[in-house]
Amino acid sequence: MLKKKFKKVYHLIQDLHSLYFLKKKKSNNDIIKIAFIVQMPEIWDKEKKVYELLSSDKRFETTMIVVPQISFKDLKLSKKYGDELDFFELENKGQLLKAYENDRVICLKEYDFDFVFYQRPYDIYLPKNLQSINVNKCSRVCFIPYGMTGSDRYISSVLNRKFIRNATIVFFDISENAEYAISERKRMVEKKLQFFEYLGYPSLDFEFSAFKDIYYKNIVWMPRWGEGSHFVDYKDDFLALVRSNKHSNFIFRPHPLLKESLDKTTEGASLYSNYLSELSSCSNILIDKNKEIEKTLDKVDVIITDYTSLFPLFFMMGIAVIYCPSTEAPFNKTFKRLIPGLYFANNSNELVKVAQSLLDGVDEKKKTRENIARTFYEENYKSSTRIVEYLAKFDRRKEN
Repeated sequence: MLKKKFKKVYHLIQDLHSLYFLKKKKSNNDIIKIAFIVQMPEIWDKEKKVYELLSSDKRFETTMIVVPQISFKDLKLSKKYGDELDFFELENKGQLLKAYENDRVICLKEYDFDFVFYQRPYDIYLPKNLQSINVNKCSRVCFIPYGMTGSDRYISSVLNRKFIRNATIVFFDISENAEYAISERKRMVEKKLQFFEYLGYPSLDFEFSAFKDIYYKNIVWMPRWGEGSHFVDYKDDFLALVRSNKHSNFIFRPHPLLKESLDKTTEGASLYSNYLSELSSCSNILIDKNKEIEKTLDKVDVIITDYTSLFPLFFMMGIAVIYCPSTEAPFNKTFKRLIPGLYFANNSNELVKVAQSLLDGVDEKKKTRENIARTFYEENYKSSTRIVEYLAKFDRRKEN
């Protein structure tokens, strides 16, 4: 009981601290200066289109601030860069800053940014100077969710209280989340200190036409990590499919955190290592290392997957989806629209049967998927442009 009261008082103090800085006047440059704090190439697609439009627009000046990835084993911050620096140097279209200069974290106050975008709503993964609680003191904190929320179970990750209290603008992935945030932060919204908008989701902002021809010869398995993962359940079934369909092409693309989660135990690390060795012994499979998932999906006709935020993207790219469902993540209203176009595999027998049927070219749900995909296209096309225009007119909007 005492612990609950203490927690309530703590959050109240933190909310009041954030309120003070939300009220404080921020930069208002003639050319709008926008920074993107980037750390994970794997989720860059959520902001990429917005960043590219801003970078090509004379009303804006963009900067990338590259932070080294952390180790998920111990959550320790690192000053040493890996592949993420090379990746974002290639993506950069404006100014690029490293988070660390001479072993010290840069101070954003010196750069006078109007807006600062975050890839994830978790300050714990960032050095102190770049955490939202500190950036909020000098710039407007912005956020586009790094995954589309398909289950109410995951809404807390999007609306992480420790982060959301510091955000001036959140461009939500689905309308339900924007509505929920407005109701949760009603007073802040009414005072025009926080803005929770649904303008469409930028990662689904691309041209869409009738589905491409599918040859049903290219199949990828994308097991997730943690709760809801079917990696251990279906690893042998997938290997059997690879070995029995030598004229088809297979890809193994696990969630980026699957290996790290298994590596926590000697048994798990050994299981994963041995499985990769077994897959690698087959000539018709690729262990996928693409940072950007779209580059993988361009080669794919069929996907086997656990729960993922990427279902709408799969549909819009014309891919047949075999879903291995989990009771851990019941679909919300948005994702329930996808159900008629999904193939369900509730056990090993169903997985092998559906996968083999698709590899043989039998796809009864193609037209249904296309119709569903068209509705997502209509909602999300030009969403990046809408976000750019919103930022351009933000101060005028705030005054009205």
